[in-house]
Amino acid sequence: MTDGAVVLRYIDPGTGFTVVTLGGWLIAFLLGFFGAFAVFFKVIFRFVKKHKKNLFLILVIVIGLVIIGAMIMNREESKFKNRVIILGFDGLSPEIIEPMMERGQLPNFSRLKA
Repeated sequence: MTDGAVVLRYIDPGTGFTVVTLGGWLIAFLLGFFGAFAVFFKVIFRFVKKHKKNLFLILVIVIGLVIIGAMIMNREESKFKNRVIILGFDGLSPEIIEPMMERGQLPNFSRLKA
């Protein structure tokens, strides 16, 4: 600006919102995450402080329930015998796939249809 020229700069009013909202969701998520943990630990510490005498008994009961639950869950046999079927069709067009199945290009889809 040594020659006396005036330079005008324009910043759109929406630019501030764009800059703030880019990281806003991340900041909100982190604050919510740490806030939930703070409340969770506060409740746990308050419970431990209130029940210091019975803490060992409570821990033994909780660990015993977890072990019993794990034993009950492992005892039952699965009805599916370790078989998993995952089908995912995203935008699959019948106009494209049916002629290909008729020509024998998609034998697995033909078996699924049968």
